[in-house]
Amino acid sequence: MLLVRVLLLVLAGFLPSLIYLILIRNTEKFNREPWGMVLSVFARGAFYSVIIAMIFELIFYFVYKVQIERMYLFLKEHPVIEGLVMACVVAPFVEELAKLSAVTRAKFQIDEFEDGFIYGAAAGLGFAATENILYEWEFALAGDFESFALLVFVRGISSTILHASASGIAGYGLGCIYLRGRYGTGILMLLTAMGLHALFNLLASLGAIFGDLWYSGLIGLGFSIALAFLALGYVRGKIKQLDAGTGYK
Repeated sequence: MLLVRVLLLVLAGFLPSLIYLILIRNTEKFNREPWGMVLSVFARGAFYSVIIAMIFELIFYFVYKVQIERMYLFLKEHPVIEGLVMACVVAPFVEELAKLSAVTRAKFQIDEFEDGFIYGAAAGLGFAATENILYEWEFALAGDFESFALLVFVRGISSTILHASASGIAGYGLGCIYLRGRYGTGILMLLTAMGLHALFNLLASLGAIFGDLWYSGLIGLGFSIALAFLALGYVRGKIKQLDAGTGYK
């Protein structure tokens, strides 16, 4: 029974990411990226990037814990400030860099600007798959399948898409550096990805910020899902533009 639950957990964690990976990779109609390299970047995002992010997030947490605690006094000991700093500042900064490191695996395969979007999204989806498992394992192993199914569904239409979109934008920036040496564009795209990630986490945290308003969590969830889908639409639209030769070169 335990083995079945573990297999279900892995399937639930990775299946949404793999579905989105097929969708994004196949958005490109001409000169599609080889599945071998796409899956290699996906795997690096799922393992290598997650390990890097966890290490540096722990470092940031312990180094700045004292400073965060001092902020409690300044903000009248608001109970969620520490979580907000981690979610809206540390996590976007560390995780977008960690996911981008997986895209370097495809450095010599990126020969078109849209390729950066695709490999960036692949790294982000790999990262999201492992993150899904980390969030869902407690409910799966405890046999709480209603909560497990709800969490799988919510993460499948929110954070999984967000990771793909933000990393796709950062990957495009890396592609601009590889193909044309446009470091300014690369940095701007990375900052955009971090900002998008931070905004998503802030919206998802509205329930914790305004805990006295029961509907704040639902509003935050709705806006975060909308943001994720808008970002995914932008990424796919740019891939189509660039693939057709009408986008920014």
